[in-house]
Amino acid sequence: MNRNKHQLLWLMLPAVLVVLYFAIFQPGAESSRTVTTEENIVDTGPAQVEETDSADIVNNEEPQQEAISANQQEQEVAEDREFINYAFPVLSKWNLQEVKPLLAEVTIAASSDEELNEVMSVLEDRLGDLKYFETPELVATANIEPDQGEDSKLQQYQFIAYYETGEAEIDLVLHRQRENNSLYSFNIHVAN
Repeated sequence: MNRNKHQLLWLMLPAVLVVLYFAIFQPGAESSRTVTTEENIVDTGPAQVEETDSADIVNNEEPQQEAISANQQEQEVAEDREFINYAFPVLSKWNLQEVKPLLAEVTIAASSDEELNEVMSVLEDRLGDLKYFETPELVATANIEPDQGEDSKLQQYQFIAYYETGEAEIDLVLHRQRENNSLYSFNIHVAN
């Protein structure tokens, strides 16, 4: 019986060695590469395949789209700043009748004329006349729900403005719809 055990061990030894080999030397998932294709391939013999890492693949369309997107963003910011350069001095006159045509329809609908007049009166008393303001900087952009209209988004700008009584931090949100701007909201923070 002892002799049969030794023969069994000798027969199992190659299987154990093969298992150990694959357990120790098998390549990990991160270094294995696969090539897939959607076409049927007829085997015509051995072929040479050059492996490529996914980081080596360059998509020529992405840089072009990014460049177009960056140019479009720069153009929108330039248009927004042009609007702010016109609208902010009008806003700083604190006259609702002059400001109202610049406001977004949603903003007008959300506030009564009395509320807006009260805000204008408080700001005029607190700040006085506008002297100048710094270049507005884009800080955030958000798309509006599709039911609000096509190509509709909010763009938030911040800058410092200087009035008779001192400086104020300005936070303007523009409603941009089909390349037209309006004032969605404004926040004027005056340091004490």
